[in-house]
Amino acid sequence: ICNFITGYAIGFSKSWDLSLIIIVLLPLSTFSHLIFQHFAMKCVTQSMTDIGKAGSIAEETISNVKTVQSLNQERSFCHEFEIVVKNIEKLNSKRSHLFGIGFSIACSFQLASYALGIWYGTILIQGKGREKYVYAGDIIATFFSIFTSSQMLITISQPLNALKLAQ
Repeated sequence: ICNFITGYAIGFSKSWDLSLIIIVLLPLSTFSHLIFQHFAMKCVTQSMTDIGKAGSIAEETISNVKTVQSLNQERSFCHEFEIVVKNIEKLNSKRSHLFGIGFSIACSFQLASYALGIWYGTILIQGKGREKYVYAGDIIATFFSIFTSSQMLITISQPLNALKLAQ
């Protein structure tokens, strides 16, 4: 949180209008990442539940192996176990796709904000923007401080998701 506040303070002190231009698309990047991560965590939670089911099937079968063998029920337990494992594979595949889609959308918004910031930065260097006497170093400092501190918002969500998963 301190990195986020400090980065924005440095960015706004170097070039306030460039900071505003860069910030326009960053919430879209952050929220798209968070939304897809939320749905992926739902898949992880369901997958953990199914792993528990598969483990209980295996434990029950192994602990009662003589009874299962004498009643010739190996195939039914194997079939039940395979159904649960296939469901886990589907959920993991869905989670991977959600992470990929979310990451690609977040990166596209981030690259769009890079392009917008660089475009406006060249206008500022030429002296045609709202602020006068902006140098290339100020633009670079603004870029790195705003983008680095904005990435901290995304990294805050990971420990929160771990706490949610632990519940």
